[in-house]
This record gives sequence, C-alpha cells and structure tokens, in this order.
Amino acid sequence: IAALSVEQCQQRYVEMKERHRRQRERGRCFEAEFITADCTKERLKDVYKDSDIQFNIVSCQFAFHYCFESITQARIMLRNISECLKPGGFFIGTVPDAYDIMRRLEEASDCSFGNDVFSVTFPSKEQPSLFGAKYDFHLEGVVDCPEFLVYFPALLKLAEEVDLELLYCKRFEDYYEDKCKNQEGQFLLTKMQALETYPPLLKNQKSVGSNDDYHSAQQKIKDLKEQQEEEPIHVGLHTMTATSISKLTSDHNPVNFDINLNNFTSPPLSIFAFPNWQKFQTILSESIPRNPTISNKNDIDLAVTNFNNRIQDALHATSTYKAIHHPITIIPHQLREKVKHKNRFRKEWQQTKYPLLKTQINKLQREIRSAINNYKNSTWNKILEQASPKDNSLYSLIKSKENKLSQIPQIRCPQGLAYDAKTKASIFVRSLEDSFSNTDPFDADFIEKVDSRTNRFLANEVDTIPPSHLLEK
Repeated sequence: IAALSVEQCQQRYVEMKERHRRQRERGRCFEAEFITADCTKERLKDVYKDSDIQFNIVSCQFAFHYCFESITQARIMLRNISECLKPGGFFIGTVPDAYDIMRRLEEASDCSFGNDVFSVTFPSKEQPSLFGAKYDFHLEGVVDCPEFLVYFPALLKLAEEVDLELLYCKRFEDYYEDKCKNQEGQFLLTKMQALETYPPLLKNQKSVGSNDDYHSAQQKIKDLKEQQEEEPIHVGLHTMTATSISKLTSDHNPVNFDINLNNFTSPPLSIFAFPNWQKFQTILSESIPRNPTISNKNDIDLAVTNFNNRIQDALHATSTYKAIHHPITIIPHQLREKVKHKNRFRKEWQQTKYPLLKTQINKLQREIRSAINNYKNSTWNKILEQASPKDNSLYSLIKSKENKLSQIPQIRCPQGLAYDAKTKASIFVRSLEDSFSNTDPFDADFIEKVDSRTNRFLANEVDTIPPSHLLEK
C-alpha cells in the first residue's frame, strides 16, 4: 500500500481548499477523509471516523482487479462496496479485459506480449484459475507489479451475494466510440486535450506509442492522399474546398476556395475558442515546411491541403474552450488589467473586510465605469467621423438607428444551426407534425368528459330575453 501517494493526495486536497477559500464566488467544497488501508483485507467501516457513513457513488478505477488474488479478498472488497453504498447507490469500476489479455497471450509466441511502452508476462500458457491468475504488468516509468485476471461471470456471482446488480458494462473502446459522437463528448476531449496529434506538430516531439500503434492513423492519411489525387478537394477546413487553377503561363497557379454551405456544420452553441497566438506561431514555424517540393498540379493541391491542416491542428492544440452564454464585449487590454486589479482587491476585502480596501475598490469601480463609457463614446465618434453623405453611409447609419427591425431567429436543429434549404424544410415539416399531433400525455377520459359537458350545456340552452322586450316593460 503506497501511503506516500495518499499523503500527496491529501496535500493536493488541502491546497485545493485553500484556493477555494480565496475565491470570490465560492461554490460547495466537499469534505474528504484520507485513509491508508487494504480494501481487499480490511473492513472500511471500522476505520472511518463515522462508521455509519454511506455514499451515493463508490468508485474504483484500475485497482479492483487486485482483489481477485483470492476469493476471500474479492468477497471482502465487494462487502466494503456494498456496506458503503446507500440504497440505490452506484458502484463504478474499471478492470482489464481478461478475455482480450488471454487472446493476446494465445497469439504470442511465448508467455509475454507488449511493446516499448508496456509488457504483460505470464508464468505459463496454462489455463488460468478463477482466482489468483497472476501476471506481471510493466508500464514504462509508471507501473511494475503483479496483477490478476478478473473472470467476469465469477464477479457477477459474488456481487449478487452482497445485493449488487449489474446495470451497465462496456469495453472502453466501445464506450469511447459512443460518447465521442455527441457534442458534449467532443468538447470534453478537446478541453482535456486527450487526443494526440499524429504526426507530431513539432519536429523534436516524439509520438507516445510505437510506429505500429498508429496503423489506423497512417491508413487514414493514405486514404486522404488518394482522395486528393482523384479529386483536388481540401479537407483541412471542414467547410471549404481548395482547387488550384493551372491556366496561367507563369509558374504561379491561383488557388480557388469555395465554401459549401450545404455541408456546413455549426460548432457547439455558446462555446468559444481562445487561441494562444504565441504558441500558435511557434507550432506553425516548426511544423510547416518552408519550401515544399512542387513539380506538378497534384503537388500544389497537396501543399495547400497540408498548409490548412497544419493551421487547424495548431489552432486546436493552442486553444482553450469556454462556454459563454452572453455577448462578448471587446475592451482594451489596459482596461481589462484594471478590472483584474479591482477583482483582486475585492477578494482581499471579502476575506479581511479592511475599510481602506473597500474605498480603493469603489474608486476603481468609478474609474472603470468612466473608462468604459469613454471607450464606447470614442468608438461611436469614430463611426460618425467615417460616415459621409457622399456615399450614403451617414444615411445608412441614421436609418439603422431609427428603424430597429426585429431579427428573425436562426433555425436550429439538434446538430446546431440549419443553413441549407433542405434541412430547414425538414425542421419545418417536423414542427408541423408536432403541432397537429396529440399532446403527450394524452388523457382520453378527460377529453370525453369535457365534450360531454359541452354537448349537455348546448342541448339545454335557454333562450335569452331580447333587450327590446325589457325596454317595453
């Protein structure tokens, strides 16, 4: 048991709580208890401060398989999980795929398989037992210890003994394929920078795996090159095609860029990218070849495609993504620094309540408000200076301010904004179908009761007395 790792985790938690304490807008900060124990041999309820504590979620990532050293340890581990869960709670665990490991062992020439990064070694190729099926796992610079296979049907049987029921089970690659198809999964992958760029952007940057691990990426690049040879279509910018036109007598061919709106897919709504332009320039300077070899028309297409691909890859690698649900206001850098300075003062005042800090904050607030008004006025004055009655720009400016036309909202679909006519027509058809369909839930008894009372009222309607009759009396 690595007690040092638990101590380091506790230290990171203490630092996180200190950062949370200094924040101006504090959310809820969870409480944590750090215990060094072997969950496969000890009962956790005996070492908690509160022995009756229970949780909604219990998580064990890449460690559960150690309990399959013996059936006793597996039972203790599952009992700890069950006792710590509230009724209706969830246990989330990750274990190596024993079936895939055994398949690779059978395909190997000896009792070991792997590459330069990892290796798995078994004592023999004999049929492993249900418990205690040990193998040595080595991960370069990270892990070098014995581990155990998990026979999943045996795990399910033991879980039933402690009232645990299987709700979801999927291999990681299948789970990844499902989740990366939606916008939330794609945004999370980009935010975490979980994907590797192949080939590497920088010249001195090495790939994580060996060359054999990138067979699918190499095949994809090969297919794209073959497609570009057949049709000179640019694939770096996803909504643009680039075509070189060889109709000039000189060696400079113009390149025509066409935007195809029918194939346009909008980015996730309210998510903005903020590139680091210094890193962007560094990556471009090291990744784009200065003078590519060009001898024919296909080389020009390939060079243009590679240039655009490198630009897009550099943008993704150097950008941070934020969800912003309000219009972005562009203000000068000096004013932004003053706002940051004011926010730091406000955090200090919230912690100390020092009166002079409050005075300084109010002074900065007035200066910032005045600076923003001056900036808006100067921007408006520049617009007025450029407006002229000669080119009708002054007339257009006045008309735009007087006639504030209501903006027609853009049509949206599950994939984002709809641009082509076919998609808009499909959305309109679905809207009409929804408008003329029964509202869910549909209560036929209630509708029948309303119709019955309405018909009864109309059948027993009493003739009203005309106003003229009342006047005569």
